[in-house]
Amino acid sequence: MHYSIKLNEPKTLPHQVTALHLTAALAFIGAGSIIYVYCFDKQPFGLALLLAGIAVVITAIKWQRQLYGTFGGIVLRFAEASLALGVALLAYSYHWTIPMVMFGILSLTLVFALYWEKKDDNFLTIEISEEGVKLPKALSYQMVAWSEINDVILKYGILTVSLTNNKLLQWQVHSDSNTNAEQLMEDCKAFYAK
Repeated sequence: MHYSIKLNEPKTLPHQVTALHLTAALAFIGAGSIIYVYCFDKQPFGLALLLAGIAVVITAIKWQRQLYGTFGGIVLRFAEASLALGVALLAYSYHWTIPMVMFGILSLTLVFALYWEKKDDNFLTIEISEEGVKLPKALSYQMVAWSEINDVILKYGILTVSLTNNKLLQWQVHSDSNTNAEQLMEDCKAFYAK
């Protein structure tokens, strides 16, 4: 027995994607302003970074819905990651420790966001097997053994897991999920009844 039930909750939401775009943009605007004002030999780079940050702000606000889970969003995220890495390398070459660390962390965050925001596996899942029920958490999954489960119910598009410590966990199942509810509940009964 093995069930993989797709939930209606995506891993990332549109406002989270926009917030990371705006965070990167504000970092570019701040660094560009400082470089433009204080580093006379690098003023063109500072101005370019400042303008890139303003362009990202305008793009993220104006086309917020079109950037979520599309090729354009991936291209913008890749451009942000490349720009952040470029600023981190520039800061490294001039021994600017704080900007180097800040933009290094930002570039790693943006690269991770490229992976995390993939649209093909954007929905959370719950795995039900002989070992127990694997529940979704922030970055990983938590396995709950059958000895800790009172009941598993799938009705009306809602998956309910009742635990022995009086916790009731519920998730809305995605409409694409074609799990046979009666068979699932019958198979689960054999395990938590032991």
